[in-house]
Amino acid sequence: MIFENSMRKTIIKLLFLIIIVISILGLIYINYQSDINAINNINVSLNKVDVNDIKITSFKLNFNVEIFNPSDRDIIDLSTDFNIYIENNYVGEGNFSNINIPNKTNLSKDIIITVFYDGLADATVDVIKKILNEGEFKIEIKGTLYAKALFGLSLIEQNYIASKIYK
Repeated sequence: MIFENSMRKTIIKLLFLIIIVISILGLIYINYQSDINAINNINVSLNKVDVNDIKITSFKLNFNVEIFNPSDRDIIDLSTDFNIYIENNYVGEGNFSNINIPNKTNLSKDIIITVFYDGLADATVDVIKKILNEGEFKIEIKGTLYAKALFGLSLIEQNYIASKIYK
């Protein structure tokens, strides 16, 4: 009988410990999934595209990237790398990092790049010169967002495409 009581207490302690471990793992999993959902729902858009300082060898491309976090979670240590295209022709790349976006807010970043024609293919230069003279073109960025999740222990990636017509 004493052995049965001791065994019963050990089993109860073990079950209690298992319940605590499963609860903690469940909370960690829910937190991780919430971070993933927040990062997957980020919206990236382009605003205020402008071309200026057009020269024979280059031009400056100014645009604003807006990142919106519609979720109820803060996104910490966000960074991105992206390629820039004009009418599907690669013209450059950009990046920014170490950005925190509180829940339900947006962040705007102004990007200015100088596009040098000598770094582009001849066909691309012809297309760009034509559209600069006509005054209307599509600018597009294709990139990847990187953000920390699970209390900063894990890195999540999310691909995106944002575009705007310049008129």
